[in-house]
Amino acid sequence: MGGNWATYMIRVIWFMGLLLLGYIDFRSEHAIKEYVSSTYNYNPVVWYEVGSMFLFGIYLSLLFIKKWSLQVNSPLLICVCIPCLLLSVIVPYELSKLFSVWKIMSNGIISLVAGFTLPLGLFSANERREG
Repeated sequence: MGGNWATYMIRVIWFMGLLLLGYIDFRSEHAIKEYVSSTYNYNPVVWYEVGSMFLFGIYLSLLFIKKWSLQVNSPLLICVCIPCLLLSVIVPYELSKLFSVWKIMSNGIISLVAGFTLPLGLFSANERREG
């Protein structure tokens, strides 16, 4: 029974951290948009969206890590995480001048997936089925 309460408390603490992360994200985004409105340079907003979604992906994946030991899941890292990470960095770099194309191509999902799969790829190895 004691272990059951610990699991619930971990989930409650995780949820409070999610709320705190959302609040920090909201305040930071507001500050960056104020800066952009005074300088008319939109690049900080694009890079902030990439970084914040990557951090949200990492934070969301913490719920799915069962054992905190380094067990690399190479297919997940190579086939999902690295391509998504490269796309989330290269696309804003190349298309930062073409704002409308960037908005059509991505709303942060690629960065979220990259952040989500990074911890899962590092801390959850493939479980092999026998038979």
